[in-house]
Amino acid sequence: MPISLPIHGGGFILRKCVREDASFLGEIEFDLEVKQYLAIPKVPKPEWIENVRKIGISGFVIQMQDGRIAGRCSIRRGNRKGDKELSVVLAKQFWGSGLGVRVTKLLVQQAFEALSARALVAIVHPDNNASLRLVRYLGFRKRGVFTGQSWQAGHYIYRLPRKSRKNPPSRSGPVISKML
Repeated sequence: MPISLPIHGGGFILRKCVREDASFLGEIEFDLEVKQYLAIPKVPKPEWIENVRKIGISGFVIQMQDGRIAGRCSIRRGNRKGDKELSVVLAKQFWGSGLGVRVTKLLVQQAFEALSARALVAIVHPDNNASLRLVRYLGFRKRGVFTGQSWQAGHYIYRLPRKSRKNPPSRSGPVISKML
C-alpha cells in the first residue's frame, strides 16, 4: 500500500514538494553547516532551485504547522530486497528541537506499516553524533561501513529489522535532531 499524503505528525506535516518550496529547500541544501555530513549538490544553487521548481524532489517536504519549511525526508528502496532507506535533512534552525526524532519515528512507522518494509537502513556520517544517537535510540544497529567511490564512503550503515523494532517512549526522546 502506498503512503497517503499529507501525513500529520507532532507539530509538522510531511507532504509533496511544490514549486514554491524550491527556494526554501535551496537555502537548506546549500547551507554548509547542514551539509557538513552530506553531499553538496553538484550544480550551482540557482540551477538546483530551478530543477526543484520543475521536477520537485524525491521524498517529502517537512512543513511546520505554522507554514515554515523545516527540511526534507525520504523513504526509498534499499539495496536488499524488502529494505527501505530512510533519510532526514533539517534546516539548522530546527536542530536540537526534537523534530528529527519525531520525523524519523513517523518515517519508521510508515515504512513498516504502509510499505511493509522488511528492514530499514540509515547511512550516517561517522562524525554526525546527533544522528548516531538518534538511530541507536530507535533501535538501529550498526551493520558495517560504506565502501567504494561514493561520497558516502566511510559512512556507517545502520539497520533496523522489522522483527526487532523498538517502541521508544512517547516523549520526544533525547534532544537529537540534526540529520539522519
